[in-house]
Amino acid sequence: MDRYRIETVQEAVSGRQSVQWAAAKLRKSERTIKRYTARLRKNPDDDLIHKNRGRKPVNRTDHEMIWNLYRTKYYGCNILFFCEKLGTYEGIKVSEGTVRTVFREHDEFSVSAWHRTRDTLKKRLRELKKVLTVQKETLVQLETEPYIRTTHPTQPRSKYSGEELQMDACGHLWF
Repeated sequence: MDRYRIETVQEAVSGRQSVQWAAAKLRKSERTIKRYTARLRKNPDDDLIHKNRGRKPVNRTDHEMIWNLYRTKYYGCNILFFCEKLGTYEGIKVSEGTVRTVFREHDEFSVSAWHRTRDTLKKRLRELKKVLTVQKETLVQLETEPYIRTTHPTQPRSKYSGEELQMDACGHLWF
């Protein structure tokens, strides 16, 4: 791709083709092609690649470092508290969503995760054919914890449309 780009821009520099033709062929703007031609006129050996190629972005977050901090220092914290601790003591500013993504990558959940999140993780870990030892420990932990699904039981559906059940929880006898 880079060789193709250089050849196309060199045709525009030599005058055999127009800047508009090179812009259409490379799917770049005319301004970009003019910048490329200026770079090639200044330094004919330029390869026209971006100068940041191969470098890591400055604002990149290291997921492994965050995960290691959680496992070693802050294990058992929920996600929001963990984010606050990272910002206060470690000087790392990360969003709650980023930490949630790190947890998901490592098949972990927050201490205060919803039942649905835990159930989804259980199901996914069961469906994996190759279960790693860490994931086995997580699965055992999930299955051995006391889990009562009927914390807030729902009322049964009404038999007829428009049917409504009314109750009085008052201790006084009105009738």
